[in-house]
Amino acid sequence: MNYKEIEKQIATLQRLLTEGRNVNSDALYKHIGGKIRLARETKEWTQEDVAKILGKRRTSLTNIEAGKQAVQLHDLYQLCVILSIEIGDVLPAIEDVVKTEND
Repeated sequence: MNYKEIEKQIATLQRLLTEGRNVNSDALYKHIGGKIRLARETKEWTQEDVAKILGKRRTSLTNIEAGKQAVQLHDLYQLCVILSIEIGDVLPAIEDVVKTEND
């Protein structure tokens, strides 16, 4: 993701937040977890393999991949390094994770 794309995403988020929308954290973490799982499975690595390199328990990685556990930013970057993927590859479009107060 380049500077222009980041700038556009920030402007979109600011607009949505002023419209009374909030980030749907469930959708956010399910999306991120799914992308991490896909990258891990593509490499044919086990959760145990990746968790060991990350310095976490396998159950933590299981929960991250399921979207049940929020991944800390530094761990997300480390996972991207381990899995040889870009951070932008795991993050959803802002429009995909915002909701109105009624959602």
